Amino acid sequence: MLRLSIVTSAEHRLETATGDDYELPHGTTILKKLVAPWAGTTRTVCADSYFASVCAAQQLLAMG
Repeated sequence: MLRLSIVTSAEHRLETATGDDYELPHGTTILKKLVAPWAGTTRTVCADSYFASVCAAQQLLAMG
């Protein structure tokens, strides 16, 4: 399964940020949005190194 997200600008990110996502790193926020449809399915996520961080791993584990 593949999903695509086009990141336009920092201003757009600030306008579309919601709740807890506001303080997360940009890559983590995008990754969470991309994998949201499969939350709770314990699927394996493969992503580019742009998304690699301890914060991203913690957020994905919390999503299931």
